[in-house]
Amino acid sequence: MRVVVEATRGPVTLQDGGRAGQAALGLPPGGYADPVSGRLANQLVGNAPNAPLIEVALAAPRLRLIGAGVVAWVGAEMACTLDGAPLPPAESIRVGGEVLLDGSGSRAGVYGYLAVAGRWRVDRWRGSAGAARVGDGVLPRGALVQAGRELVVEGGTGLPAGVARAYAQPHHPGTVSSGRPPTLWLDPAPETEAWATAVTARFALIEALARAPWRVLAASGRVGVRLGGGVRVSLPGFAGMASVPCRPGTVQLAPDGTLLVGGVDGPTMGGYPRVGHLSAGDLAALAQRVPGRDAVRLAWPS
Repeated sequence: MRVVVEATRGPVTLQDGGRAGQAALGLPPGGYADPVSGRLANQLVGNAPNAPLIEVALAAPRLRLIGAGVVAWVGAEMACTLDGAPLPPAESIRVGGEVLLDGSGSRAGVYGYLAVAGRWRVDRWRGSAGAARVGDGVLPRGALVQAGRELVVEGGTGLPAGVARAYAQPHHPGTVSSGRPPTLWLDPAPETEAWATAVTARFALIEALARAPWRVLAASGRVGVRLGGGVRVSLPGFAGMASVPCRPGTVQLAPDGTLLVGGVDGPTMGGYPRVGHLSAGDLAALAQRVPGRDAVRLAWPS
């Protein structure tokens, strides 16, 4: 199958399972911003869970699909269509001939994933086809998907028996709902106790965190998510602290009281107190909250 990019309305990149294990070189792991949705999309079309696919942020592109194959859309709600007919989310769809995939801006969620069955003929850099910002550019070549680009996916016209039935079940988390703010659970980090002491001086920590939603601020993306509101305190004793290791999900407390949550493309070192850590599942849920609109709640395991 050939995928011809006719128009993009927001960031569109190639992503896969990422390039883990290279933090010593200053390289973040990258990969799908929402691994739950990305892997599900691949499984729906019979690809390996960490295979390349198209990751879309905030608005659907217009793509022309040429040839026979199997596709699946998982993630943000962008009202995607195939030749004008609704594209069901989280389902394996067989297409043939030439069809136009189109959609709108996101109604709920940030990241959508289009998987196509088969082997993507794309470049890789340090073991991954996923886009990585290096200096002023993006590697590997072609990982940033722009209008006029043509992508080739070889083979994959036959879906292994049982895959669609196994994953396209009712209530499967194939779409993202804005809904009420989800509760994300913070695991302890090196400076958690100092933050807890500072917060407790003003509030009961768990009650305060449960009451106060944190807004996802506009300055958020794959590098990280900034949270404002909530319980805002500072830790003056940590001013000027030396840089320390960080990874996706590490929650740092900025001097202004906002929280910085490292994303899949986030830096491997940070200079602010690490006050908690999110699991991969909760980080994926946070990545799907729309900047400037959505909120989350933070809680500690009892």
